[in-house]
Amino acid sequence: MSLAKKFDHKLKNTLGLHSAWPPGSAIDIGDIMVKGDGLHTQIGNLTDFGVTFNTVPENGIEVIFESQYVEVETMQGGANVGLLDIVPGIEAEAEIQFKKQETYFFRTPKLKGVSIDNLSAVADQIVDIKDWKHQQYFIAWKVMTADGFTFLGSKQSQKKVKYAGSGDAIVKFIKIGVNAGISKTVDTGVSLQIVGEQGPVAVGYVRVKSNGLFSIV
Repeated sequence: MSLAKKFDHKLKNTLGLHSAWPPGSAIDIGDIMVKGDGLHTQIGNLTDFGVTFNTVPENGIEVIFESQYVEVETMQGGANVGLLDIVPGIEAEAEIQFKKQETYFFRTPKLKGVSIDNLSAVADQIVDIKDWKHQQYFIAWKVMTADGFTFLGSKQSQKKVKYAGSGDAIVKFIKIGVNAGISKTVDTGVSLQIVGEQGPVAVGYVRVKSNGLFSIV
């Protein structure tokens, strides 16, 4: 299974949402998507069809996970130490190892977002749109965004990256993905590296049926 599909499945199983791929891709609330090879691609927005909708803010969500076969080692003073034992203000290192192919490491501060809160009214408007493709179009009704997240993904096995920085900076990086105060010192060819970025990470989709009913997918 590809990195994209693994990450999508993880988000679906843990949050009930799909992944923006790659993480941080531009997706707006109300975007219309089509699905291909298990992933969603944007083709427009509800506003392009004259559909109006209301939005409300979503509560923050805490997320921390990586796929199996990813190992994180932290070091300080030439020895391996646990994350809780790292001393702030003293140089430390973190090494992230990808033991198998198509594995990833993801860290982020709380996800914040927005959602459409009048889906029934949206569905009522869509039923009257002659060119709407009910089986193919998915609407981004919820978009969760991360500020300063990190996603590292390796398509090949036995790859690694290492970062160095002050102890407190390394701890913050490993806990929530914030990259301030760290630098990369080793990279053996990790394929996808999105470090300290901002943008959509998780998306909720809804499909409107020809009878005016909608289903969250």
